[in-house]
Amino acid sequence: MVAQRAAELGRRVGAVPGPVTSAASVGPHRLLRDGIATLVADTSDLASLVEPGQVPRERLDMEVRPPSLGPTRTL
Repeated sequence: MVAQRAAELGRRVGAVPGPVTSAASVGPHRLLRDGIATLVADTSDLASLVEPGQVPRERLDMEVRPPSLGPTRTL
């Protein structure tokens, strides 16, 4: 799970819960229940997840790369 991995890397994780009757809400509710994510109910909650001086997204993409699958051929 992406959110679990982000938490393992020390990143803050937020979750927007949905109705408890919706299957699509299972993931966010589990993250909140397990203490992996914090509740995002409005924009101020979202802003509190972002810290000044945080690593820019571009640098994150360069630092975390999937393993290379080696050379590929195009037919």
